[in-house]
Amino acid sequence: MEKLNVIRQTHKKSNGKRKVSYVKERIKSSDLISTMEAIMKQNTKYYQSDFEIDKKILKEAAESPVKTDKTLLWLSRTHGTHCFKERDVFLKNSCAYHTWLYYADQTHEHVLAYMVEITGVFDGKLAGSLYHLDYEMHCRHLIETAIPADHVKVIYEHGCRIVPAGQHISVHTDRQMGKVVYLEEYPKDLDIFERILQEERARRHLSKPVSIHAHMPAQGKKLNI
Repeated sequence: MEKLNVIRQTHKKSNGKRKVSYVKERIKSSDLISTMEAIMKQNTKYYQSDFEIDKKILKEAAESPVKTDKTLLWLSRTHGTHCFKERDVFLKNSCAYHTWLYYADQTHEHVLAYMVEITGVFDGKLAGSLYHLDYEMHCRHLIETAIPADHVKVIYEHGCRIVPAGQHISVHTDRQMGKVVYLEEYPKDLDIFERILQEERARRHLSKPVSIHAHMPAQGKKLNI
C-alpha cells in the first residue's frame, strides 16, 4: 500500500478541503440483488460464488433497524467480490478499510465499485440505488476522510464487551455470555464519524439517476494509483 500512502501525504498538503466527485452515476433498481448479479456475471470471471456471501450481507442489512447499516460498498473484480457496510470502510485500519483499498494496487484486476443504498423491501425484493463509483478517486477520498477505529464492541448471546482496537479478540464461547454473535468497530468520537457519513450521503444524493439498461459495463478498469 506504499503508493496509497504517497497519495495521502500529497493530498493533505495540496487539496485538504477540495470536494471530491467520485460518483459516476446513480442506478435506481426495484431488485438490487438481480441488478448486482448481472453486473457481477459480466465482470467477475472467477469465484462468482462470493456473491452468495454478498447476498446474505445485503439481506441482513435490509432487515437491520439501524439506518447506516443499509448503505454498503460493493466491489466486483475479476477474481471475486466483496461487500461491506460503508461505516466499516470509513474506519481506518479496519479489515473493511484495508480490503477496499487493497485492489487499487492490483493492476491485473478489473474492478467495478459501487455504493449500495437499500431503501426498502417490496415483494421480497430489495429496492434502492446503486451508485457507480470512480474507484481510484474514491480510494483517494477514503484515505483522506476515514478516521481511526478506537474500540471494538463484541456482542455475545447474553451481553457485550468493549475491547480496545488492535487488541486480540477471542471468538470462542464465553462461559457467562455465550457465543460471539458479531463484532463492530467504533471510533473515539462518534459525532465526527456520523458527520462524515452524513456528508457522504449528501454527496451521493446530488447524482442523477439513470436507466438500468443504460448501465451495462463490459469490463472493469485497470487501476494504477
